[in-house]
Amino acid sequence: GGVGRLRRLAIRYQSSIRDPAALSLCRVVEDPRTALCYLDLTGCEIGGGGCVALCAALAQNETLEVLLLGWNSLGREGGEALADLLYASTPPLHRLDIPNTSLDTRSVVQIYAALRGQTKLTELDMRRPLLFAQSADYAECVSQMLGQNSCLTSLDIGGSRIGDDGAELLATTLLKCRTLKILKVGANGIGLIGGEAFAKLLGSGNCALEELDLSRNDIVDESASVIGHVLAENTTLQVLDLSDNSIANTGLTALGEGLNENYTLLEFRLWGNDFPDAGSAVNTFHKIIEDSSRTVVLDIKTYVVDGKVKAAQSWR
Repeated sequence: GGVGRLRRLAIRYQSSIRDPAALSLCRVVEDPRTALCYLDLTGCEIGGGGCVALCAALAQNETLEVLLLGWNSLGREGGEALADLLYASTPPLHRLDIPNTSLDTRSVVQIYAALRGQTKLTELDMRRPLLFAQSADYAECVSQMLGQNSCLTSLDIGGSRIGDDGAELLATTLLKCRTLKILKVGANGIGLIGGEAFAKLLGSGNCALEELDLSRNDIVDESASVIGHVLAENTTLQVLDLSDNSIANTGLTALGEGLNENYTLLEFRLWGNDFPDAGSAVNTFHKIIEDSSRTVVLDIKTYVVDGKVKAAQSWR
């Protein structure tokens, strides 16, 4: 019998898939009658061989727009196959998710090289792609790609250990790149220097970012204070995540004061930093939260006990 139309196929976290079953899926993927647009094989224990076969089949596919292959040990072989697929004219991928795929440096370099000339892909998730990485080298690959790519609007490279040097390099690149709208660099060991580099970007007047995720880093009061200062003047950012950093009362107060002057930010995440009871920071945010004219969504809430304002996590 023939293969019917199958627009979406999601088989997530199924250890029974592996490479042999992935090979069987290739027949479905490459059959034009399926008109497959969305394929999710997250966490299916697909290895390099399975990925190579899958990419060969996808090269014959003219409809697939979303490919999710995260949490599979694709390795060098699979990474190189994905790079070749990105060079090909088909499929018309708009979104590629390959976090935690145990790639090696060579295959990651090839993927980013292929992305330089990409004209279709708009969303890329490459969180923690490498088993081992040199942060400066990785950030250099990303920056070179962003400097030449004209279509990518969302990039997640969380957990890639880019550090302060890598963050500074990325922020400098984004001063000239106005295509990227969403950047997620959580859990990257970004501290004072990297935080100040992103503050410079946000306050430059050339920042096109609408969402910036700096969560789970090592940002401290000094860089948070600079971010707070430029936040008062930034008119493009809509979502800012600074949760789970090392920001204390001084930095949090500056962020609150910046937010008080900003009416374009829609969501601001700060929980996981040091809000001292009855400190200037919690009092500043309490006034914002109590202001019914403010619609910004926060991940903190405030309450008063014995005349002292305290902060707690908000789950809304």
